[in-house]
Amino acid sequence: MTDETTTPSPPVTDPPATGITTGMNFMALDLEMNQPSNRIIQVGVAVGNGQNGVTLTRSWFVDPEEPVDERITDLTGISDETIAAHAVPWPVVASELAALCDEYKPFYQPVQWGMGDGDLLRKEFLLRGIEWRRWGRRDLDVKQLYTYLRFADGLSAKGGLAHSMGKFGLPFEGTPHRADTDARNTLRFFLFLLARQTRLERVYSAVGHYSESLDRA
Repeated sequence: MTDETTTPSPPVTDPPATGITTGMNFMALDLEMNQPSNRIIQVGVAVGNGQNGVTLTRSWFVDPEEPVDERITDLTGISDETIAAHAVPWPVVASELAALCDEYKPFYQPVQWGMGDGDLLRKEFLLRGIEWRRWGRRDLDVKQLYTYLRFADGLSAKGGLAHSMGKFGLPFEGTPHRADTDARNTLRFFLFLLARQTRLERVYSAVGHYSESLDRA
């Protein structure tokens, strides 16, 4: 069983990126894992671009083949009953995720908050004999982008996704620690930062042209 939301989020308010990223789709990935084994219990993705915001969110529950730890249930709301009622086989996850990639043709590196989820999912597919060639070997880490920008301002980069979004005045939408919700907000934050940088680059370019005109005067 899959869970899908197709109601678009509001587009980012800053100017959309131009050039090769105009209208380019990106796909964010998030996983929820059982502990202490780190076995996956939910896969979530979100698709969108700078012009239309997040247009699709989807998730799949999968069987970790072990009881869900009580602390994980308290954190995520995902229980053994959730898995029993909604888990799908791994080939279904791979097939439906591949179909999304083929339909929306997102950039070949998934967007993530922190590193590891992409590698973990690739390894899970490999372990189960599932061929996966829709993504490259690298990922786009929004946490690193956030850290870079905070350090550039001489500020602390500590904090999770919701806290970090708040530092830029972007509210977290939904309940955290669910793969689909976290993927959606990760992509919202990425698109926001991309549009913000686009605006800064335009300002920088305009100042540069103005400076050159003064030099020629």
